[in-house]
Amino acid sequence: MKEKSLSPIMKNSRAVLKITSKERGVLLIHGFKGSPHEMKFLGEKIAAHGYSISIPRLPGHGTVIEDLTRVTGRDWLTAAREALVELKSHCREVSIAGLSMGGILTLLLARDFPVKKIILLSVPRTIKEKSIYLAPFIGLFKKILWREDATKGLASEEARRVHECYSSGTPIRQSWHLFRLIKKAMKALPRIDADLLVIQSTEDRVIPPDSMEYIFSHAASQKKEMFPLQKSNHAITADLEKELVAEQVIGFLNR
Repeated sequence: MKEKSLSPIMKNSRAVLKITSKERGVLLIHGFKGSPHEMKFLGEKIAAHGYSISIPRLPGHGTVIEDLTRVTGRDWLTAAREALVELKSHCREVSIAGLSMGGILTLLLARDFPVKKIILLSVPRTIKEKSIYLAPFIGLFKKILWREDATKGLASEEARRVHECYSSGTPIRQSWHLFRLIKKAMKALPRIDADLLVIQSTEDRVIPPDSMEYIFSHAASQKKEMFPLQKSNHAITADLEKELVAEQVIGFLNR
């Protein structure tokens, strides 16, 4: 779907489509409340190794948090699907890398489309907070739970200063949409046969700590790898170990 932005897009959060190879392409999908900005360092590193890249801006993201309250999980999945189809129209072989919710969308795309390899970065097996079950009811009366997240999912203070995301609160109904997408993605794991790389930090403060092991053990992929990080928080593509993440991802793509 082509979203009509309701607000100006953040400076570094515009979508990217860089076609340099007709052979190999990588779709990079950002996370919930994030933006393309958090995938651009990884995307640039991948592009430097001869891959075409696409980094879509998911509906409601990269502008102001109020825009996120106007979209649904179906909108995010449709946008990710359209970005994949577009990249496939340019490249013979396409792989997908997704951060957090972007990884959830990656699994759902890999369930429905033939993709070569998938990379799941800080991907949750569920939402930790049990209050998520109240979201459909609370969402009838309140759109956003205003609560500032000073960390922005990052251990690096330098990265926090430039990171473009929604850190002032969480849209309640959209959290429920995310939860439903996660449940669908976890059910899809036995149907995932793409080569798989899963990366998560032991210092991730956002998702359940056993997410990487759960996803790895339940995915049907014949070729799969895990790589734990030790220093980063949740947004590992922009955090202290972003160089290491890029190194692991590129190595996996090239194998």
